[in-house]
Amino acid sequence: MIDLFKALCLALVSLPLASQTLSAQEPPLQLYSGTYRAGNDGYRVSFQLTGNRVLLTVGTRNCLGQMTGTLMQDQLGNYVIMDDDYETTQCLIALRPNAQSATQGSFDLDQGPGCTYHHGASCQFSIGNLQLQPGS
Repeated sequence: MIDLFKALCLALVSLPLASQTLSAQEPPLQLYSGTYRAGNDGYRVSFQLTGNRVLLTVGTRNCLGQMTGTLMQDQLGNYVIMDDDYETTQCLIALRPNAQSATQGSFDLDQGPGCTYHHGASCQFSIGNLQLQPGS
């Protein structure tokens, strides 16, 4: 019953993200285990990937947040992070290729609704150009 509930939640929460389909000219998203980081002006996001498990951390001068989840693919083949606490928070994060993803293994994150439970209203998990760190 829990697996059916998970599948239903993934389908329902993915609907707003379904309009963000990948176009033919965008490079494929290549993900490798390791730590990806991005940030500017005191805003930092860290994305640690081990197999299909993700630890996502965000920090600014005014907030600190963290979530764990599972890297999955939606019905369109796009990568999403399903929050471990999705049954109560409905947080889903989409990963999108960016201009540098073909050569540097980088991507952008776009958070869906319900993620403020993990970081509060003063920051978010959405950020561009997360890059794999050397030696991670």
